[in-house]
Amino acid sequence: MDAEPYWSMEIIEDEILPALQKFLEAWDDDPTPQYLYDNTGGEPPMTAAEMHSAAWKQHQEMHS
Repeated sequence: MDAEPYWSMEIIEDEILPALQKFLEAWDDDPTPQYLYDNTGGEPPMTAAEMHSAAWKQHQEMHS
């Protein structure tokens, strides 16, 4: 059991760490658009007054 390990610090620094860094950079790159996270659907949020006005307008159109 006195055999030398098949790896060395040079292999770790020259091959393993760059591959790991490249993997982690790709892992952190999230292509998901932000609007899918903030529940706006890509549209600016409506105020309560805007929602009320739109609903009232729709109501009037349905009953005229």
